[in-house]
Amino acid sequence: FRKKGVRLYSPFNDSDLLIASPLGLRLVVGVEGERKRETDFLSSVEVLVVDRADVIKQQNWAHLEACLEALNMKPKEARDFDIRRLRANYASGQAKFVRQTILLSKGRTPDVWHLSGAQRNFRGSLRLWKPTPPSEVAVQTQTQ
Repeated sequence: FRKKGVRLYSPFNDSDLLIASPLGLRLVVGVEGERKRETDFLSSVEVLVVDRADVIKQQNWAHLEACLEALNMKPKEARDFDIRRLRANYASGQAKFVRQTILLSKGRTPDVWHLSGAQRNFRGSLRLWKPTPPSEVAVQTQTQ
């Protein structure tokens, strides 16, 4: 963000807001063991929003899990990293306990439920869902 507006497509290390699909982020982050694995820009994520987790579950859940593992790791190099943006909790490896995680999903699949329980914040967590009335379930199964 700038004083006069928003600049799109800035380098990851200079960004305040990152919008990415799990597959796109996984392509940038890479996989464990790769030499060119880049995770330093994810070291200072403060708020994570996973929208439409039910749709991601139908695509490839492993991409999302790999991205979550790469979040808030300690930076390996300080070459392109602004150390002023790294908070003490993040530098000490406690970032997963202070990061706010918001999971949005239409349903309560076991994977989404497990993921919401695995993202622990030291202040606690809250799970909200609107149960589907039995009459709507019957209508949905008849129309499908």
